[in-house]
Formats: sequence, structure tokens, C-alpha cells
Amino acid sequence: MCPFDDGKALTLTFRAQAAGPQLAVATVDLNGCADVDLAIGGKPAVELGPVGAGATLGPELLKIAGLRWKLRTT
Repeated sequence: MCPFDDGKALTLTFRAQAAGPQLAVATVDLNGCADVDLAIGGKPAVELGPVGAGATLGPELLKIAGLRWKLRTT
């Protein structure tokens, strides 16, 4: 229920092996409140970082992964 939230997000799925089960899922909201949520082992997600962290964390994660995607946060 954040202003200007249109559902844009980056979802990262962590696995021990490429075809293995999900160990954790991180969702980085790119606008609105720009939350960062983490679910581990299928448990409900917990919010990480301050409100607005997703706006800067999303591009940083892509940079670390070596991806040159441009994210639109607005």
C-alpha cells in the first residue's frame, strides 16, 4: 500500500545446485516503499533494511552478478 508502487521488483532465487530446491528467495521492490524481503526455507518473508533500500540494492545486485540490465525504478 505504498504510493507509486506498481509491482516492479527483482526476485532472486538461491539454490545450492542449478536444478536443486529453493533455499531462499529475495524480493527487491524497485519503487513505492522499495522494500527488500527475504524468505528462507519456504518460511514467510521478513523485511530487510530500511524503507527505500530496494531502490539502491537492485542495481547493486545486478552489478555484482555481472548483469548490465537497466532497471527502471520509476
